[in-house]
Amino acid sequence: MQDKEILIPRIVRSLYTTWEAIGMDVLQMMVESENKSFCTKAEVEEWVLDAHRLEAYGEDEEAIKAFRALDKQLRRTYLDMAFPHKTYTM
Repeated sequence: MQDKEILIPRIVRSLYTTWEAIGMDVLQMMVESENKSFCTKAEVEEWVLDAHRLEAYGEDEEAIKAFRALDKQLRRTYLDMAFPHKTYTM
């Protein structure tokens, strides 16, 4: 496994790539089920990390494995880097 510093941008990219892959479908579902056209940062993070979506859409197995091995505080740091906004819309 590569040095963690080298993996940082790859981890962040995998997180964001996953949201790019599922985001439009999630937002459409939010419109239809909750009548709102946005997701909060916490909702985005939950969707990305739940149900092995990161593994399915993150496109970087090594970076994802490194992310999953991190402690909660470091995971938070990378999530904040990938998702800096309070809300996400279409």
